[in-house]
Amino acid sequence: MARTVRKSGVKEVPLSEVKLENDPRFLRRIGQARDSLQAGRGVRLEDIETE
Repeated sequence: MARTVRKSGVKEVPLSEVKLENDPRFLRRIGQARDSLQAGRGVRLEDIETE
């Protein structure tokens, strides 16, 4: 029996059209990440264990 196909409610936008450089939420998150790294709370990629 075939199932009905439901379309996602999320609009797909090409990444090239996303304008994050002026988004206040993005800028706030980048600032928090920089502060966290400067405070020594970062994790190096080399330290992450893979399965």
